[in-house]
Amino acid sequence: MDDIQLNYFPLEMQNQSFSVFRKRVEDGSQARSGEDYRVNLPTNPEDEEWKLHDVSLSDKEGYERFDCDYLLNSVLTVHVIYCQLLKSLESLDGIDYYLPKYNAISRKEIYFRHKKYKEGFSEIVVSPYFLKDKGLYGFLFEHRFCLNEGQPFNRSTQILSFSLDKPGRPNVYFYKDKKSEIFDFIESTFRKLASDVGFEIDKDFCWIDTNSLDVKTYLVGRGSEVRSQFMGIKSNGPFRPIDEKVRYLFVFSERTRALARDIYLGLVGKLFPGQFLGLGSMFSLPIEKGVVDHFLVADFDKPSLEELNEKIKETKASYPGHKIIILPVLPKGFKGVEVAFDAYGNLKVMALKEGVYCQVVTEDTFNEKNKLKWSISNIGLQVFSKLGGAPWLVKPAKSGCLIFGLGTVQERTEKTVKKYTAYTVCLDSSGDFKYIKPLASSGNEASYLDNLKASLKKVLSSELGDQYRSIVLHLPYKISRKEIGVIRNVVKEIRDDNFEVIVIRINTKHKFLGFSSHNTCVPYESSFAQLSKTEFLLWAEGLQYGKEVLHKRVSEPLYIEFLESQESWETKRDCLQDILNLTGANWRGFNSKAQPISILYSRLIAKFMKEFSHLESVNDMDIVSAESVAPWFL
Repeated sequence: MDDIQLNYFPLEMQNQSFSVFRKRVEDGSQARSGEDYRVNLPTNPEDEEWKLHDVSLSDKEGYERFDCDYLLNSVLTVHVIYCQLLKSLESLDGIDYYLPKYNAISRKEIYFRHKKYKEGFSEIVVSPYFLKDKGLYGFLFEHRFCLNEGQPFNRSTQILSFSLDKPGRPNVYFYKDKKSEIFDFIESTFRKLASDVGFEIDKDFCWIDTNSLDVKTYLVGRGSEVRSQFMGIKSNGPFRPIDEKVRYLFVFSERTRALARDIYLGLVGKLFPGQFLGLGSMFSLPIEKGVVDHFLVADFDKPSLEELNEKIKETKASYPGHKIIILPVLPKGFKGVEVAFDAYGNLKVMALKEGVYCQVVTEDTFNEKNKLKWSISNIGLQVFSKLGGAPWLVKPAKSGCLIFGLGTVQERTEKTVKKYTAYTVCLDSSGDFKYIKPLASSGNEASYLDNLKASLKKVLSSELGDQYRSIVLHLPYKISRKEIGVIRNVVKEIRDDNFEVIVIRINTKHKFLGFSSHNTCVPYESSFAQLSKTEFLLWAEGLQYGKEVLHKRVSEPLYIEFLESQESWETKRDCLQDILNLTGANWRGFNSKAQPISILYSRLIAKFMKEFSHLESVNDMDIVSAESVAPWFL
């Protein structure tokens, strides 16, 4: 396994020292003054007992001088490096930079406008950072492209942001282009800037040790283990077919009649047999004229949807014991348009209330037959999965393990939080969807946190038994510190020698990137690198061994943090393997594998909950967060 270069330049001199001025804090609840920074420090460098202090970089009345070695307190050292760099910037002219509007001191990010274009500007974000695994101080560098106010996101801006290459195709050199842009900024601007402060940085990006996990193995029909979901199902059928009878109700207007017909023929397997053989051939799910109905609406407005609701009720009454799925085909302008009636949201909520399944297709997305051609297999996959089938599972590293993906939503007014809601998506480590359960919902934060604790403890305790000896919680990056505190307390209360409970935070948005020695600079899929005892980077996408030619842009790595440090290396590796596996368990598409479904599904539900909150038909969020045993959100 080739090592990876982190988007990080270490300082050449690591064994330095600095002086600060400090004052003992007797009461941690009291506010700190001015520009002070609050950290724990020893009374003397040799002391084992540390106390809380307010620290200033300049002498102040009541403060004492304290000489500090770089390695004494990495948190303080990073803060001092940041302040020294910022102080130098404030004294210089001609450097175009700015700081974040909120939490600038805690975030310690400096934004440099590197190159300007008529559409926006190339931005480099610089952050001082302590790389714990190597014991090195230095700077992280991120590249972003920022749009000018009023500039639409279009093909030109996608090229400037490196999402597309210059001819407008998916940019397989995304990593290489970002590396070049960062290096150009360092050599043209930052190296001299840092040197003026006394920070000499290395000549190149920092190499970090890299390991590899096992490639994903998929479980399909006939007990088969395969490397390709699509080809595996095509040859062996789905892992778990649907036993119940199914009725299909296509809903369209005159404008979308032709598209609805194409979707029907595509799902039957007659329109694009080279791309999709049909629900019957792929998933053993019959779809012929005898089980298909249609409903023509004058328009997708409120009266038409009321008529559709009556049709759904009639169908349910006529076919008891059947699973019913509606397939509305919306014309352009009915999804995501603020001034338009939200037919999309109302259709989803209607299906949830009536206990039927829903697969919406929009003319906005499939206005050309060629687009439908390459998407029909994914539409069929979502239909099958929403109806309760399991197209494939993944071979787990940790057997007897349940995984809970926690999600949170805040309904906000302009100034305050109107309502806090939390829920969990439950899967097993093979990626088999179990259920969605609400955990807490309240307009009062304290009440919400109390309910979250009680509900989470009840759910987790109820699942531990003979079948499951291990529970892993996957937390999204947006979860608050207070919520994490509640989760940690619950884990402490229920943890036992007879079973394990592991808490992991998984971020898709973070500061890190890594570059391989390949000409695209893209690492191999399943590569992972350790940043500290509890922090890892994992590439869910990347180069394939023996197939190093890329055809699309590769996503950035996942940042993974174990919130408890007591897990063994073997346990952490198994958890990383299961996270990688779950990136291949996404039933939204055959090739969707950028993030684990424990996090993706939570994000999708949160998105729907925000979209549904404004609908007249939704008086509260219970209709969305109520317990569900089908992945309606796909």
